[in-house]
Amino acid sequence: MCGEPNHMRKKNICVHVAKDIRKSLKLARSVVIRKGDSVKVQRGDHKGKSGAILEVNPKKGVVYIEGITRTNSRTKKEVPIAIQPSNIILVSRGDIKAISKKAKEKKTERKEETKEEKKEEPKKKEEAEKPKKAEEKAKATA
Repeated sequence: MCGEPNHMRKKNICVHVAKDIRKSLKLARSVVIRKGDSVKVQRGDHKGKSGAILEVNPKKGVVYIEGITRTNSRTKKEVPIAIQPSNIILVSRGDIKAISKKAKEKKTERKEETKEEKKEEPKKKEEAEKPKKAEEKAKATA
């Protein structure tokens, strides 16, 4: 895991999905975690605590959960604790409706763009052929 590029490290930060969520959202057994997802800690000192994901750090391979903090001894500030993704379970996806709406909008935009491109292609071909035809006529008359 230490020699992988960042885009592959992100894929390795997966968590197990709770059974009821797996059935209702039709998800796989494990999914890539992202900011905003609600999780519950299954193992360790903070077992039983739950919260939303504040940050996913692919470089270190850890996640930071809202509400699971410690006090920094020097500055006396609350600092989030890094937790391994294997020790948590996904309880709910963060804002699935908004994500699915965005995906649908992108699909419709892509479809519209491809339709426009297909309409423009025959016009471009005709315009490119016009000068060629004019040259052929000039050669034929000469």
